[in-house]
Amino acid sequence: MLRRDPPIQSHTRLELVSVARSGLSVHWKSVRLALHGIFTRDKFKIVINSMARTIFKAKTATVNRAATSAPSSDPSAYCRDLDNWPRSWMGLDKDLPPGEELVACLRPFIEHLASSSLSPKTIRRHVGNLWMLGGEIIRDLNYDPSLRKMAADRLLRNVLHEYGGPLIHNGSEEEQRSLDSTCHKLHRFLSQPQR
Repeated sequence: MLRRDPPIQSHTRLELVSVARSGLSVHWKSVRLALHGIFTRDKFKIVINSMARTIFKAKTATVNRAATSAPSSDPSAYCRDLDNWPRSWMGLDKDLPPGEELVACLRPFIEHLASSSLSPKTIRRHVGNLWMLGGEIIRDLNYDPSLRKMAADRLLRNVLHEYGGPLIHNGSEEEQRSLDSTCHKLHRFLSQPQR
């Protein structure tokens, strides 16, 4: 049961009313309870502080959607360094040719992502995951030399399945879930009849 405290001083009441009337996001139930004396002075300060944080957040979180440009269907807008991926994955000189073949296999999917209705942030996340996937495949080539005899397309299809992709070395659970999401999408893309 709520205990009634003496009403808040009149000058504090005026501050509360002026905050409430400012047109900013305010928790009106807290305002009513404070005006009726249900909050103590300490509780009132907590409420005012939380309102100030809410007001501050409201001011800084405004996004002008009209000012943002339309997403580009050009894949280079999302991965400018795609041609440098094989060199970034390379541990040995013999890793470069399979890396270049992997990029050739991934390029149609990146073009598909760029022309989709996904947000630019989501597309960049998928592209980053594709870079990580390529690095994991090249790492596997160094651990198992027999894989070097396989074509890049076959290597890619072997690590993908309907539930995700390979385990990330030294990655977090969140990174693994993100990679699995991208690999699931890539698996569906490669499984389409026209592919």
